[in-house]
Amino acid sequence: HPRLALLEAAVGDPGQAGVSTLHRSRSGQCNSLLPLPASLPPNLRNLSEVANCLTPAKAGNVEVRVLSLSSLLGALPSGQEVTLLKIDAQGSDLAVILSAGSALHRVRRLQVEVVDLAKGHAWMPYGPGQPTKEDIVRALTARGFILDACRPNVPELREEN
Repeated sequence: HPRLALLEAAVGDPGQAGVSTLHRSRSGQCNSLLPLPASLPPNLRNLSEVANCLTPAKAGNVEVRVLSLSSLLGALPSGQEVTLLKIDAQGSDLAVILSAGSALHRVRRLQVEVVDLAKGHAWMPYGPGQPTKEDIVRALTARGFILDACRPNVPELREEN
């Protein structure tokens, strides 16, 4: 399709090298630039879908190219805005948003996955350093976005979209 581009890369903060480790999950649905948990919190151990998602894959991790969101938005035709951008970066959502820099003004609406737990909470799926809902809402508010709605996604994780 002429409006589709497939890139073999992750989106986030490319850092100095432009390469990062992609931590692969058993299910493949929760691959993340953040490490998967060494052990699951007790509240998640009996939830097979979540446990499968947060368990490392036997195939191990891989190195991937990382692009900033600003570089992707910059590849669009000049003046073209993005009506809706959905970010589901398995705990790295805030890093993706921040990697847009000033190009974020081209985005009208964002849908972001967040976890509504306190900073450093032991149940954070990708560890206590994972940004919270509050962190993400504050960062977006500072960039001119307004929270429209939060919808439960995985209630056991207190995850919302």
